[in-house]
Amino acid sequence: MFTYKTKDFIISQIKAYYNFKSDAEFARFLGIKPQVLSNWRKRNAIDYELLARVCTEIDANWLITGTGSMLKNKYDALNVVNEEPVIYFKSDQFEAIDALKQTILTQQETIATLKKLLEIKSKDFDADQKEEK
Repeated sequence: MFTYKTKDFIISQIKAYYNFKSDAEFARFLGIKPQVLSNWRKRNAIDYELLARVCTEIDANWLITGTGSMLKNKYDALNVVNEEPVIYFKSDQFEAIDALKQTILTQQETIATLKKLLEIKSKDFDADQKEEK
């Protein structure tokens, strides 16, 4: 079930993530006056564009809903850029992908060899069958 989070909750979580002790300190970080931040809390409203631009580690979906992971997962998340999917991998994942790719190539070579052997055996079998007749 979807649970809506208040803007005050979202502001407080971001403030805690960046380890700001006061709203005034957080407001300076955002480049706004403390009164603007106070108004956000009172009106249950947020400048999403500003927060997304300044707090680049914060996931946009979390920012809007307050649910899921607060931070972007830069390596495993599927991000859309110009409507084309871009997948980020950790460097050790590249090694695993290369190893898997090599295993697949080896298996393809083995299959090709087995097909050739099967064709030869099939021809030998057909020849033996003709000789027996």
